[in-house]
Amino acid sequence: MNMRYLRISGVLQRKGRGLMIVPSKHILAEKLAKATASSIPIMEQYKMLCNGALLPIDSMDVAEYLLNDLMKQMKERNIVFDVSDLPLTTPMEINIARQRLENILAQTDEIKYANKQCNQWKEIADYMSLLIKGGGKIIYDEDNAIEVPKDETPAYLEWILWRAALAIDHLANKPYEMRGFRLDSDFMPVSTAGGGKGDLYCEFDDFTILIEVTMSSSSRQEAMEGEPVRRHVSDAVLKYNKPVYGLFIAVKIDTNTAETFRQGIWYVKGDVKQRLDIVPLSLAQFQMFFMSMFRMKQANPEKLRDLILNCESRRDILEAPAWKQYISIIVTENSEELISGTFKQKNNVPPIIPAGAFLHHITFGDGQVVALDADFPKYSSKSISLPYLRGIPEEVTFSPDGKTLFHERFGEGAIVAYIVVFRNTMVHLSFPKAFDENTLLIE
Repeated sequence: MNMRYLRISGVLQRKGRGLMIVPSKHILAEKLAKATASSIPIMEQYKMLCNGALLPIDSMDVAEYLLNDLMKQMKERNIVFDVSDLPLTTPMEINIARQRLENILAQTDEIKYANKQCNQWKEIADYMSLLIKGGGKIIYDEDNAIEVPKDETPAYLEWILWRAALAIDHLANKPYEMRGFRLDSDFMPVSTAGGGKGDLYCEFDDFTILIEVTMSSSSRQEAMEGEPVRRHVSDAVLKYNKPVYGLFIAVKIDTNTAETFRQGIWYVKGDVKQRLDIVPLSLAQFQMFFMSMFRMKQANPEKLRDLILNCESRRDILEAPAWKQYISIIVTENSEELISGTFKQKNNVPPIIPAGAFLHHITFGDGQVVALDADFPKYSSKSISLPYLRGIPEEVTFSPDGKTLFHERFGEGAIVAYIVVFRNTMVHLSFPKAFDENTLLIE
């Protein structure tokens, strides 16, 4: 903990298992070190500390010296800066100018740090393994080890997914624009992101992925994250002039949370209804897909977006437990496809027909699904029609394959047709045969 306090000061940073002075703060460290024990009575020192002790930077000479030294360092590194618009007549004004330059220097270093992450994907995956276990340490050799303190897991979860996004690369925004949490001079997490905005905004050329994370895994997860995550994704939809996808990552996904994101409904100003794209993944699932991309050198944001879209494809017909199971299957399949280099043909997969879906038929025109016909071999009448305008009846559940049904009384069955109301007629369209190029779903 003492080492952590020293790092938070910004004057010291990690060096192997120890600490070193930050190069840009070396002169300040020397000035601080010269402020040795004083002959002032203890009570007077106590009063001074309560009111705010003087620092070396409060001196005009020291403030100017530090600013000039920092400007020299930045010129040597060819970092562009400009403080000509700032007054430099008092120590406070000089320190403000120095803080601007330190911010530019920190952002430059962060960009360099970001560029290295694609080569550190194995370490990133190891941090994920520690977070899945709730914290711990991995020792690589005498001088190199990684650790996740058990009481800092929320901050480390945000930080490691930030690093994962940096490793995937192709970002349109800067590394420091993505995150809402603070870093120390070693680019290690100091705290979690503040409230009021999302955890990680990953903006790419054609779309944006908003990543939200939590270490919560109990039934309180939905109460804590359901509303904020949907609100943050909704705000991002309004902000960005491109598709926005939400990725919710936790060590364990509670089923109630999955149900909230499966529906993904949010109302904005004026009672305008939004259907949000939010997929919940466990950290282990994300780690599996992340490692598969890098092992096969196919890491890019489009792969992650396609995974989100594939996981969403059954959300309208599945209940939360089945949707969680389907997401697990999709993550495993997509990861295996990346590893093997072979992709399963999906030509024979039946289309997903949501409840009350609007469609266009080449012969009958525009229509809406109102019911479905299903065959249940164990049922005496075998065939039965079920309402399907607002949703499937509660006693029936869909299988992830989009065709098989499970009825509480009649057992397993299969959809054979959808009943569609057109302008002048009602038609039983056989499924999946009739849903080819002659019948198109209307988004």
